[in-house]
Amino acid sequence: MSWICGVQAQLAKGVTGVASMPQYAVGYYSPFAERGDSLKEEGFYLGLKVKAFSNLNLAASYDIFRFAELDPKYYALPSSGHDARLYVSWKQNRWISWDGMYQHKKREETKKQLDADTFLLFFMPVRNTSNRVQLTFETRLDTHFDLEKGGAFKSLQSQLLDGLQTKKGWLVYQQLNWKRGAVTLKTRLARF
Repeated sequence: MSWICGVQAQLAKGVTGVASMPQYAVGYYSPFAERGDSLKEEGFYLGLKVKAFSNLNLAASYDIFRFAELDPKYYALPSSGHDARLYVSWKQNRWISWDGMYQHKKREETKKQLDADTFLLFFMPVRNTSNRVQLTFETRLDTHFDLEKGGAFKSLQSQLLDGLQTKKGWLVYQQLNWKRGAVTLKTRLARF
């Protein structure tokens, strides 16, 4: 049995809050789960959205999650993590809008590591810390065409037995959307 229970409420004028508690059983696949696989997962999510001005929205969310087993085959012990995000959405005018997001996330994964002293291989939990910044610009060209441009930067640090491993990546893209009635066509070019 799997379930998700939540509540959403308007806390004040222009302020909306949400809280939810999911519990996913082994064998249940959910697009909303942290891992999306069939491992047992439970968590708690809080979100807050503030309409600061008629054209400016601010939002934040915090998600804490726990797995009964990090990896049933190699590391069958519990694991937990969290995901915090900040959002800004600004509608500059009726043709142009900007969206920004910052994400800080910590979670574990199982990795095979070599102990330099004993030359033995171990499957161990590795704490990953990632930070991501994303910016999107969208403009309406006419009644049928929208142009969207965006970029993101992400850094990932993993604490391994032999030291800290850092990876960095980036993405830029341009997307053209065409909409007429119920039909929408999208095309995207990305470099990463």
